[in-house]
Amino acid sequence: MIETGTVVERLSAGRVRVEVRRGAACDGCHAKGACTPLSRGAVVRFEAEDPFACAPGDIVQVAIAEGAVLKAVWWVYGVPMILAIGCGIGAWGGLNQANIGATTRDLIAAGAFLGGAALGVGVLRGVEMRIRRSSAGSFRVRVIGPPGDVSALPPTGE
Repeated sequence: MIETGTVVERLSAGRVRVEVRRGAACDGCHAKGACTPLSRGAVVRFEAEDPFACAPGDIVQVAIAEGAVLKAVWWVYGVPMILAIGCGIGAWGGLNQANIGATTRDLIAAGAFLGGAALGVGVLRGVEMRIRRSSAGSFRVRVIGPPGDVSALPPTGE
């Protein structure tokens, strides 16, 4: 995914903070009706690797590896939800044969659902720390050149 943004701050050697207007990023999305009314005109700021020594105010193209956004959606939404539902259904089904009341069984299943969600968030945190330690990853955003540069290539995925 390639977007055009503005460098707003130089952070350290090889890193800058870039600002992208969210409306521009959402215009090409097929599901833009789902969230655009809530986020139209919003500004997104993030850190990016900068091999070009850009200065604040420079207009640049930034890229993230193809598929990285879908991977992130899977980790952020899919894994915690699957763990939450699995724990809730597992607890409810496991207690179905027990000699306890339906209300108690439902409350225990609800607690297991919340426990599964917490477990999912813990797994997500572990994945996030592993990605941050990784020197080269598909979730890294990079400045790839000025807008319209036909030689700029998006980073390759892992």
